[in-house]
Amino acid sequence: NNPVMAGRLADTLGDRSAALMKAHGAVTVGNTIQDAFVLANYLEENSYRQYMAMQIGAPYAFTAEEIEKCREKLWNPNLFERTWNHFKAKLAPTQL
Repeated sequence: NNPVMAGRLADTLGDRSAALMKAHGAVTVGNTIQDAFVLANYLEENSYRQYMAMQIGAPYAFTAEEIEKCREKLWNPNLFERTWNHFKAKLAPTQL
């Protein structure tokens, strides 16, 4: 809510697409609104999965190589489009 905090957030994001902010939730960025929305959805979904996994013990932490393989597989324009269309279809016609 001020230029100093905005600068710190930009520095934290760097070349990444998402950041968690203490006591302020999360922020996602993308080349389009669709990209930012889909990334926010993925972040929320995977945060929930991690939370649930932590209820039964220490979750498995992916290696940097595994993370990159997942990113290559999931960073797919067609998958982003399908996710976007899924949520868009849930809106009433008057909300479009």
